[in-house]
Amino acid sequence: MILFFQLLLWIHPVIAFTFPTWDGFRDLLVRKTSELRSIHLQKRAVNKTLWVRAYTYEGSTFFDEWDFFTYSDPTNGLVQYVDRDTAFRDGLTYITEEGRANMHVDSWTNLTLEQVTSRSKLRPSVRIHSKRRYNHGLFLLDVAQAPHGCGSWPAYWSTNENWPVDGEIDIIENVHSNRSNQVAFHTNPGCFLTTPGNFSGIAGSTTCDASINFNTGCGIVDQSIASFGPTFNEKGGGIYAMKWDSDSIDVWFFYRSAIPTDILEGLPNPGSWRLPSASLSSVGCPIDNYFRNQMIIFDTTLCGDWAGTSYSRVGCPGTCEELVTKGANFVNATWSINSLKIYNKTVINTWYLDGGASDIQFPVLTTLFAAICIFLSALL
Repeated sequence: MILFFQLLLWIHPVIAFTFPTWDGFRDLLVRKTSELRSIHLQKRAVNKTLWVRAYTYEGSTFFDEWDFFTYSDPTNGLVQYVDRDTAFRDGLTYITEEGRANMHVDSWTNLTLEQVTSRSKLRPSVRIHSKRRYNHGLFLLDVAQAPHGCGSWPAYWSTNENWPVDGEIDIIENVHSNRSNQVAFHTNPGCFLTTPGNFSGIAGSTTCDASINFNTGCGIVDQSIASFGPTFNEKGGGIYAMKWDSDSIDVWFFYRSAIPTDILEGLPNPGSWRLPSASLSSVGCPIDNYFRNQMIIFDTTLCGDWAGTSYSRVGCPGTCEELVTKGANFVNATWSINSLKIYNKTVINTWYLDGGASDIQFPVLTTLFAAICIFLSALL
């Protein structure tokens, strides 16, 4: 009997090759020990994208990291942007009891028509530029109230001094009391909006070149009639999200009652959100060639190149210059900001070990077979 098991131990490879039709039997018996070492658990890599908060503007320190722009309005608006001290002293800028950062157009001073038309005195307003510059990121602006009204032209946007070489992104912008937001991009020649694209809004011009079409740029209008203006404010505002990376620049608007849970929890996941209302794709515009080193800007101008030239067509009273003379016309020209949070994209390379059971059971069983034979021969 001992000889039987010793013989079986040595001849089991022969049996395997003799009966190749036995499914898996050859592999079961003849897989060498060295092969067992080579059949190891395989490393499977998975890239997971996380958005990690990098900076926050909110509460009592909101205005600490901003410069107040005090030059003449580059868009020829009938405003005088004031410095920080004047803005706080005259109540144009302050933090509310709820912790909101408010910025107003002067709505209590009256001017004469001669002052406005001669530009000897214009309506005080606020324009601020972030001290920090950004390249890529996820920007979440929580707005409780945004300016609107005849003659007003508010904007939340980004650019730098090297305009338009380094691009311009208009995230919130429109004029008068329009009810739909317009996202626009202004660049050097060669950047185009691809249509149809990965967005739900209505595309206008597809040429982003700021040197043509009176600097219209390429724009997309949000289909929501509550993404700008009085209805936006009546609904308590909401969140504007702008995601900027090498692939695209995407903009979403979420009503206050429809803000994604991941945003509320501080763990934004744009990949789970619905289609953006606007998107500029690298397919038509290599993003990193046209947008860089952006500072964030809030402003509200009056009349000027857009609100002034469109004034007579929207049913507002008199002329835009006449409107600017009366402060009470601008009681709704107010930004009220809950917060602006900037997140950086972080790609984590996670991995796990994957080894199929079918890959390892044969060598294990081969070793087990041999061990049993040795044990039984010793026992007998």
